[in-house]
Amino acid sequence: MSTNPSSQNGIHRLRKARARGQIRLKTGSLGEYSEDMLAEGGFLEAARTAGVLAAKQAPQLIPSVVEDPVREIKLEIQHREEPPGFEIQAEVATFTNQGGEMAALTAVTTAALTVYDKLRSRERSLEITGIQLLESPRDSRHTFRKV
Repeated sequence: MSTNPSSQNGIHRLRKARARGQIRLKTGSLGEYSEDMLAEGGFLEAARTAGVLAAKQAPQLIPSVVEDPVREIKLEIQHREEPPGFEIQAEVATFTNQGGEMAALTAVTTAALTVYDKLRSRERSLEITGIQLLESPRDSRHTFRKV
């Protein structure tokens, strides 16, 4: 019998955790921002890169996080007209029993801070909100899902 919950009969299962957060603009809308700013290679791409890098560094950033090699990270940032702002979602996959929860939350938070940093000179009423875990494997038989 295996003591690692992510392994059954010697076969490792990929375990995924998902998190999300939002950046809200209290005044105006994204229509004020040029397409160049929102395009690939712009600050949203920098925010994606920062989030991915931060997810990999979660054990160094948060003392209680156990080293948990990340196998895959997906990070999406979508701009929204209503309510004006951005939605950020991260999915982190690992083979260990930690499940990647803190890495997913770290990715979302860092991406949000990167967007905030880029927009703060133009928009003083930015708000980072709603950072939460959406899905996480609790053990080999149970998965947490936010409804």
